[in-house]
Amino acid sequence: MQQAIQEQQLSQGSVNQRLDQLLARYDQFVACHDQQFDYLVQFNNSLVTMFSNCALDSRPDGVPFPQLSILPPI
Repeated sequence: MQQAIQEQQLSQGSVNQRLDQLLARYDQFVACHDQQFDYLVQFNNSLVTMFSNCALDSRPDGVPFPQLSILPPI
């Protein structure tokens, strides 16, 4: 009986260790995902600013608003 309890405790310890490893990997994944999302938000904001500036600067010597034909395919 005592041996069965010890084996169960060892088994539970390895399960807890594996869960800790999986949680650490998940935390790394979330951190990487958050970093990529922040980069995409920054990039999107830069594009909005650029296109807004082009649209507002409609003088003859201003920056032309990009035409769809010169934009790369999505």
